[in-house]
Formats: sequence, structure tokens, C-alpha cells
Amino acid sequence: SFCIYFIVMKRANVFGIKFRDNAKALERANGCSSLWNVINYKRRQSFFAGDIDMTYKDEYKAFAPSIGATTAQQVIRKNTAAWRCFFKLLKLLKAGELPPNIKKVGPPGYWKDRDTGKLVPRMLIRADEYKIKGRSLKMSKKFRARIFGNLKWTGKQGLLQVQYDQQTQKWHAYMPVTVQAPPKPISHAISAYVDIGVRYPITAGHDGCTK
Repeated sequence: SFCIYFIVMKRANVFGIKFRDNAKALERANGCSSLWNVINYKRRQSFFAGDIDMTYKDEYKAFAPSIGATTAQQVIRKNTAAWRCFFKLLKLLKAGELPPNIKKVGPPGYWKDRDTGKLVPRMLIRADEYKIKGRSLKMSKKFRARIFGNLKWTGKQGLLQVQYDQQTQKWHAYMPVTVQAPPKPISHAISAYVDIGVRYPITAGHDGCTK
């Protein structure tokens, strides 16, 4: 028998967007960044005091009405994941097993510009909370946008991350995509074994962890 194995890969589409209502989009993004900063401040302060507080109910109740329940959940989950990553790196550091490409280990940072101190507006949209059709991005009835740039990858979409650049006054989106690709054919071979692996793109982030 002859079997074809597909390689599962993680890729990402990076593109520009323009919201129909820029003011509402900025309001939502600033709310997301404020939630991140508030909960991250509590966690940083408690961590430096010797007993980190990972609770989030009060922050969720305070921000969910304005930015939406699912969006608030995604921001909190991403911050929690960043802290877990930080703790793992600390263990590697103490064991002397830190990867050579990582020179410094620090707790998750804030979503703000270090020079100006202003918020860096960001939104996190769950995979089932947005749709892309042609050049249109639909997050909800209130949040619709037009896409600029090419979507190179198609497949199962992941968490949409949207950020506003204060200098250029433009929005940029990062959309992870799970794609499947067949291996390259092997000529003049009776049988072959294919190692199915998963590849993840890694980029340095402002939250003190990898994405």
C-alpha cells in the first residue's frame, strides 16, 4: 500500500487593515491594552514582593463590559501564557540550559511605548470571532475593516492580533494559520519514512515571551 503523509505547519499572514470606524477600533484597542497593563502590573508587583498573584476576576469584571467578554478572556489568557513562559525560562536559566539565542530573562512587560509612555493599542480576537472574505475583515457589526496586502497562507485561522502604529497611524494584523502540505515526492524509492513535525514561527514580543 502507498500512503501520503501531510506535514502540519504553522504560518502567519501579516497584513494592513483600515477600519470603517477608526475611533471605535482605537477605543477597543486601548481598552485591551489597559486590561493587559492593569493585570500585568498586579502580577509584576506581587512577583517582586515574593508571592505572585495570578487572579484576574476583578480585572475581568471591570473590562469585560467595555471590550467584550471574549476579548477580555483572550487578553488575560495571553498574559497568563506569557507569565508561564517566563517561569519556564527561569527554570532553564537556573539549570544552565537557557537557549543561546536568549540573552536576558525578564517578566512580561507592558503594552506601552517605552519612550513616550503611551499605550500601544492592541486587540486580540478569537478565531471564531472574525471572518475574512476577499478584502473584507468582519469582527462584528461594529468592527469591519478592509484588508491591504496579500494573504499568502490559507488554512485554519488562529488568534487575530491587531496593533495600531501611532507614528504611521495605520493598523497591522498578525494572523497565525495552520496549513497542511504534502511532502516532496521521492523518486526511485520503493519505500520512505516521513517525520511529521510541527513548525512554529517565533518572534520576540513586548510581553517578555515568545509568540
